[in-house]
Amino acid sequence: MNNYSRYAVFHTPPRGILAEKAAQWLGWDSISGLTPVPAALDGLPSSNRKLTARPRKYGFHGTLRPPFRPAQGMTLDSLRDMTDDLARKLSPVTLDRMSVASLGPFLAFRPGGETRPLNDLAAQVIEATNTWRAPLSVEERAKRNPDRLTPQQRALLDQWGYPFVMEAFQFHMTLTGPLRQDEQDQLQPVLAGYFEGCVPNPYPISDLCLMGAAEVGRFRLLSRHPLGG
Repeated sequence: MNNYSRYAVFHTPPRGILAEKAAQWLGWDSISGLTPVPAALDGLPSSNRKLTARPRKYGFHGTLRPPFRPAQGMTLDSLRDMTDDLARKLSPVTLDRMSVASLGPFLAFRPGGETRPLNDLAAQVIEATNTWRAPLSVEERAKRNPDRLTPQQRALLDQWGYPFVMEAFQFHMTLTGPLRQDEQDQLQPVLAGYFEGCVPNPYPISDLCLMGAAEVGRFRLLSRHPLGG
């Protein structure tokens, strides 16, 4: 499997100012596989390296199929082929807007306006890719803290391998790890200003990105597959 222990299907923006600035903020460029010079920002509640420690290894992305161990017999070539076939069957989505907002304890880009087409797209990706993954191990399931999940979330975890999919799905592009409320209040306008002018609104999602990560490594873009062929 080319030394990749886990795979995922993400949305990642194409090369450009948004991808560049997000990589500088997070400290990892999943497109190039390089570590950029960190963004120098004033008014942070702590260092950006500390603020972004949790999301850094995933790069700037929106999850469509969460990370998974490949099922027996899957190869990188077969995953690329299947991602390409899947993308050809699905239609692009355009969101009204994306902006920096809170999602629970962390900050992320979140969509505004109508999100049903995006939710439908994500559900189709989850359903189509479920056979690509190996069953959750006991340890993997335990990491999701099933006792702290709702009955619905536990059912989603057992059926689809992740508790926040289908009806529990909320698209987002993570920018920080967990923050206190006062830290969120301080950081949100800083990040909104940092990204001002580089986020397309309306915001297009026009491809599926197959990602891979080594055992202790960070996720990298392996291939990009246009939606609708």
